[in-house]
Amino acid sequence: MQDITVAKTPRDIVDMVTRDLAREAPAGFFGLAGLPQPESSVRFADISVIAEELRADKVMVVDVPTPHALYLEFQIKPADLETMRSWLIKQAVLTAHLKMPVCLVVFYLHRGARATFPDSFPMGMAPLESRFTFPTVRLWENEDEIRLRYPELAPLLLITAEEPTPDTLAEVKQLIDGLEEPVEKRDNLYGLAAMLALHYFEDTLVRAVLGPKFEEIKNMGVIDRWMDEKYQEGVSQGSTQEARKLALSLLTGKFGEAPTELTERIQRADEEWCGNLALMIAKARSLEELDLS
Repeated sequence: MQDITVAKTPRDIVDMVTRDLAREAPAGFFGLAGLPQPESSVRFADISVIAEELRADKVMVVDVPTPHALYLEFQIKPADLETMRSWLIKQAVLTAHLKMPVCLVVFYLHRGARATFPDSFPMGMAPLESRFTFPTVRLWENEDEIRLRYPELAPLLLITAEEPTPDTLAEVKQLIDGLEEPVEKRDNLYGLAAMLALHYFEDTLVRAVLGPKFEEIKNMGVIDRWMDEKYQEGVSQGSTQEARKLALSLLTGKFGEAPTELTERIQRADEEWCGNLALMIAKARSLEELDLS
């Protein structure tokens, strides 16, 4: 088999794709978390509950028959103590805000070389120490369940794999191909899978594996629209600094490490310039195609 170039996927890109996948296929996350499948449509709560530092990855609300919410935190690696303590605060605030039970579940996305994945942390001090325990899902241990029960979550197999290969991407495509879902939803899932694949593999390999479907979703603007929406979402949620951060994330996510000169230019740019750059990144196939004049 030919040598495979695997790019390092930035955490921001994994987060964005995973959160969008939760919006496209919420029932799968309920199932993996151990909750009953929603009997009604799922709505998404405002995740900025008080301040930016209390932002939750995704909060999915079911209103009937018993109102409750599933609060998801996605982790590519174990969090530090300060971050874990923030989950307790956010769960309490969300419970008060939504006036219903809120179930926190931490999804560990990738095993890597790590041996431990915390499911609790201490509070207070001896002899008055208490411990906060939270449910966790180690996605790599649920790959077969994704394949058999929740194929709509197939793009996650690119994240959980120790080292994704063209065969991994081909399997993801096959699982999405077999879904009996509306065309728009399937196209969105193809788009999310392609976004992840473009950060793990070279463009030519993704095109070869996805075949005509890749060109189809490109021509429909699914990927470009997704990247533009992510940029606009970032701008609406923050300042010029947020626009710079997101533009840099999209750049490094698609092309790998950016030249120092370009990185420094982004750090000096205003929101409008970063917005134009984000659109160019969505359409370009290489750094050389970016018109930075």
